Amino acid sequence: MRRAFFVVAAAIWMIPAIAAAPAGAAEGPERTFEDFDARNFPRPTYIDNKWLPLKPGRQWISEGKTTEDGETQSHRIEFTVTDLTKEIDGVNTVVMWVVDIADGEAVEKELAFYAQDIYGNVWLMGEYPEEYEDGEFLEASPWISGLDGAKAGIKIKADAKPGDPAHFQGWGPMVDWTDFGKPEKLESKVCVKAGCYENVLVVAESSLGEEGAFQLKYYAPGVGVVKVGWRGSDATQEELELVKVSQLDAEALSAIRAEALAMEVRAYQVSGEVYAQTEPIEALFGDIAHDPRPAQKLASVGAAGPEVRKISDEEAEAIALKTVPGEVTGLKIERKFGAKRIVVEVVAADNSVETDVIIDMATGEVLGTED
Repeated sequence: MRRAFFVVAAAIWMIPAIAAAPAGAAEGPERTFEDFDARNFPRPTYIDNKWLPLKPGRQWISEGKTTEDGETQSHRIEFTVTDLTKEIDGVNTVVMWVVDIADGEAVEKELAFYAQDIYGNVWLMGEYPEEYEDGEFLEASPWISGLDGAKAGIKIKADAKPGDPAHFQGWGPMVDWTDFGKPEKLESKVCVKAGCYENVLVVAESSLGEEGAFQLKYYAPGVGVVKVGWRGSDATQEELELVKVSQLDAEALSAIRAEALAMEVRAYQVSGEVYAQTEPIEALFGDIAHDPRPAQKLASVGAAGPEVRKISDEEAEAIALKTVPGEVTGLKIERKFGAKRIVVEVVAADNSVETDVIIDMATGEVLGTED
């Protein structure tokens, strides 16, 4: 099993029960996925979690080695926060660009999608990884929350501390993604090539079916992962350390943005049942001319021009209260199936049930309700 620096690769096996951990090792999670609610993400692309702050343009480069089946390779991970967003399972996410390099050759490139909830927890909402050999594309194994039974997971909690229960980092049964992490201890000081860091949180990560195999992630406050190690019977004995963390200039970030957008075009072509069911990537600041959907799909949904909002928040609330009398507790705009709509949260007066009233933002038509 090979895991990337920030992004953990899929498990080889999947079993319905969690294997017992050996004495002294991190215990497995009590359940197989986290409780996810899209309504808990009012500012999802603003990620200031102290263990994993993700500012657009931030890049981490880590280097080291992996040893598998007695063979050791040099290893390098480049992890960049783009200035792009993508809606996943009703939540707008920040798009990460990850490049995995072994012995000087890129063996995997990936789009990963992160969001922060109202409590400050950073969620992993899905991944689209591509594998390469000798520069040639081999395959892609995406998992996207809300599609094919996949569910978002918590990458790191805002208040993560030693002794916390293990938490699932995502649930992707179609690609055997069952990874979890458990905060184990605090290191008073950890030194790597990029510098020395204090009060570093060590998280032991594993997956269902990997009894006694753990990858160790070292999270420095205000920085992110600065070191990776392993323990037990981990088949891929990965050792990495942060060598550089920087803020990219506009030109460097633009080049990475172009690579991410090009990968999404390919993702729509090769992952028709999963990735192609998502909405296109958008810019965090301003607009980009990007529609990766194949021409035949565009024809089926219609190549609409820019959407014009004609219903104000006040009008949407009034429409919602006519549909479900009660008290408005929230309002948001979301994109589904290529169109934008207003979702008004109402606590019904007759039964106190919280109901979402979904309204077309251009016409004011009530599209439906959801409890």
